[in-house]
Amino acid sequence: MKNERNLSVYTPPDYRASGQPYALLVLFDESAYLNNVPTPVILDNLIAAGKIPPMVAVLIANPSQDTRSKGCRPTRRSPISSRPNCCRGSTRTTP
Repeated sequence: MKNERNLSVYTPPDYRASGQPYALLVLFDESAYLNNVPTPVILDNLIAAGKIPPMVAVLIANPSQDTRSKGCRPTRRSPISSRPNCCRGSTRTTP
């Protein structure tokens, strides 16, 4: 989409850059996953409980509203969802 975004990176406890390869979790809507959902705490707890493997998470911020409007123009509405098709991943349709 040719825009820049801020991001945050979560690393698990005892992370070592030269250590084993880690699983990768990519989350969009960075502010929601840091302010509304305690994502680092959830990941720490799931890793400590052995429910998930240690992983690195990259939380990607939304672009500015102006940039988002330019890159996400609805082409037509889906009868299944009220969100524009261009915001639903690979289901984008063109008229």
